[in-house]
Amino acid sequence: MLSLTPELLVENIQKTLNWYQATLGFEVLFTSPESGDPNFCRIKKGSAEIMLYERKEFAKDIASFASAQVGGSFVLYLEVDNIQEEWSSLKDKATVIQPLHKTPYGSEEFTIQDCNGYHLMFGERS
Repeated sequence: MLSLTPELLVENIQKTLNWYQATLGFEVLFTSPESGDPNFCRIKKGSAEIMLYERKEFAKDIASFASAQVGGSFVLYLEVDNIQEEWSSLKDKATVIQPLHKTPYGSEEFTIQDCNGYHLMFGERS
């Protein structure tokens, strides 16, 4: 394997894209189509990349996505350099699922929910 990039099923690509840009500071690498309303995009912040694919288009490729639940079925773990700074920046901008805490395995972590119900866990290893 060379890499792993999650591709998230979303209902509204523009709403999701706006959330990831405004809330987390992701930048757009690519959208499809290139003009007009996108139905797919690839976004990046640091070395973290995520692909977003709108349900109505994704279901054309994978039929079971027409009725699949969006969000909440897994956690995206984002490792950061300064957990306190991330927590301070995000705790009032998103739904907090799990507040900042120390784990038994030596990390500090918190979990928020994106606009589609996906859980994003931020962690800093000590």
